[in-house]
Amino acid sequence: MKILLVIIAIVLMACNSSSKKISKPAGKPLFSVWHHTLTNDALDLTETSFEHSTAMNIHVSSEGACRCELTLNGDDSSGSFELNNCIVHTGDSDLECNVLNNTGDYTNTGSVLILTSSVGGELKYK
Repeated sequence: MKILLVIIAIVLMACNSSSKKISKPAGKPLFSVWHHTLTNDALDLTETSFEHSTAMNIHVSSEGACRCELTLNGDDSSGSFELNNCIVHTGDSDLECNVLNNTGDYTNTGSVLILTSSVGGELKYK
């Protein structure tokens, strides 16, 4: 009986030590409303979740907005993003929303969200 208890204890310790640890930065959670540091445009991530595609509107100009699907993979402090299926949502039908289709990485410092595109460029939000 003692051997069985020791085996169970070892298995439980092994499972506990191998569980994924989620890194959470102090400060603002990833799934918040963020504002671009230069334009103050809002990036609302409150309805998003990891590994699920979420539809969102992106205002590209005074002429209209695009609707895209956003997928985030990672944890609260860092990971990757995929923005795809971007189409005209409102405004001028000549908007080239397909140029928004993109992948990249994100970093949440707790006070700044940084999106780094795989094709180059970086966006910062507070």
